[in-house]
Amino acid sequence: MRVFQNLIIRCQDDHVRLVVVVVVDGRGNAVIMSCEAGGPYASKVEMLKGILGRVRRLENVLF
Repeated sequence: MRVFQNLIIRCQDDHVRLVVVVVVDGRGNAVIMSCEAGGPYASKVEMLKGILGRVRRLENVLF
């Protein structure tokens, strides 16, 4: 699993934190599994724990 941090998608005037979980299959197709938005100083780790608690285990996944 690769983790990308501090990736700027679009510049905004408001400061928020967004954690997105994206799954990519062997053919390169990407699917957004879940996301969570938080305040400017929200913990990325706690936000990711919240996301992973909601995502169920997928069968036949390499990671």
